[in-house]
Amino acid sequence: MHWSESMTEEQKITLEEFRELTIKECTPMMLEDDSLFHRFMKARDFNLNDALEMFRNHLMYRKEYQIDTIVTDYKTPEVMEKYAPVTLLGYDKEGDSVKYLDLGRCDARGFIHSAKKMDLIKFNLQMHERDIITQRERSKKLGIHARKIVFIINFDELTLANATYKKGIDMLILAAKIMQANYPETIKHMFIIHVSVYFSFLYSFFKPFFAPALQSKVEVFESDGYQEALLKIIDADVIPAFLGGSRTDPDGNPNCYTIVKWGQPLPEKYRLRKSEHPLSASPGVQRLSVTRSSKLAIKFEVQEPDSFLEWEFETKSRDIGFGIYFQDTQESNREEVLPKQRIETDLEPEVGIYKCTKVGTYIIEFDNSHSWFHAKEVFYKVRIVKPEEVDVLDEWS
Repeated sequence: MHWSESMTEEQKITLEEFRELTIKECTPMMLEDDSLFHRFMKARDFNLNDALEMFRNHLMYRKEYQIDTIVTDYKTPEVMEKYAPVTLLGYDKEGDSVKYLDLGRCDARGFIHSAKKMDLIKFNLQMHERDIITQRERSKKLGIHARKIVFIINFDELTLANATYKKGIDMLILAAKIMQANYPETIKHMFIIHVSVYFSFLYSFFKPFFAPALQSKVEVFESDGYQEALLKIIDADVIPAFLGGSRTDPDGNPNCYTIVKWGQPLPEKYRLRKSEHPLSASPGVQRLSVTRSSKLAIKFEVQEPDSFLEWEFETKSRDIGFGIYFQDTQESNREEVLPKQRIETDLEPEVGIYKCTKVGTYIIEFDNSHSWFHAKEVFYKVRIVKPEEVDVLDEWS
């Protein structure tokens, strides 16, 4: 169904007013998208003033990042072209695009250290613009009206370290913000699959950045159930066999390695810098020594629910166990809220974040009990951030 068929007469009048107020500000390329004005109006529930503010912010964004020419003029860094785990699988039963993101295996740390923030932004913008052009040309050819995208986002093999990696979380939030602010009403459906307990840590951060309209399009699955949901709207020959469809590689491999860009560790050669400034030399850092076969705990009081516990630490050599525990105000037995993991910080300090849903005492524990011979020198920074003060989108380059 064309978008105009779902509008009331009042909405059509408001949309025409919006179009008349903004059309002279648009570039010829923007006007090739016949759903442009409708998308921004619908994203703001046909509130004219809100839509105007959103649209003019988008116009400034387009100018700043030269979006009209980004498809032809911007050269995507090789590391993103080769390794960004995003695949256009094909089209659903109504002709809308189907994209697969293999985020569980994505090397978030590798991308942070192999691409500048500006390249991440431009890669996202270029990808969206390519999608728009492809959909428009395909719709003209087939006589359909397809402008939306179905996302299949796979979090299989997500590790605890990646689920709490703050810069990786910031990267996801940035991508979500770019799409919602500049490409509203283009997401048709979002299937999030193979979620685990670690995913809940991650989802608690970026879900609040999803607009209510987008949240209504999200379905979350563990290991089963998504296959049937996908097949309702996408033909089996479009869906790879490992996702429940019938599509395989020419040799019959269900993993579709010739089609799908899987997440994987990035080669060291792409790193923009080979070494980081040591955390030990930064202002405000604290130091502790964890003797062999021992543990040390640091307590932090959280007085407001949904505050954030942020940390950054490094050791001079070898790994250290790291975990977080919660103890309520009655000082009852402590509860493990972030399972202990052994972390190496030889390449970079460990930077993480945890959402503290409850008020009470949070205990960070550095565990060296696995080492019978070596003491560990730990340099760390930890802070409690109130919900309204949480700082995302840190500069990483």
